Amino acid sequence: EVMKHVKSTHIVAAVFKKKQVEKNAKNSIVTLKLCNKPRWAGVVISFESLLKNKEALQETVIVEDLKVPRSVRNIVLDQDVFWVQLQNSLKILKPIAAAITASESDSALLSEIPY
Repeated sequence: EVMKHVKSTHIVAAVFKKKQVEKNAKNSIVTLKLCNKPRWAGVVISFESLLKNKEALQETVIVEDLKVPRSVRNIVLDQDVFWVQLQNSLKILKPIAAAITASESDSALLSEIPY
């Protein structure tokens, strides 16, 4: 919901991009990546992009002139639940995604797949 709102609302996207530049060096900006395929690696990439843009997202949703839905604002500003759950989910999903990616490789060996 958060990423879709930021990406689909032009004014919010512009403010977000400005906040990204303020927070990071131009070369280290990480775009928000939507997971368009139901693959574990895509989910991991999407979650990582959210975490890397946490500060820019938080600063974007508090800009008074923007019409950000309350639900999106509450999610982004929720330090105790949303961001903690996102980090915990990432800790679980990263090894799963790595194992799946390794097993899908053309050179994958069954003996190398962690169990």
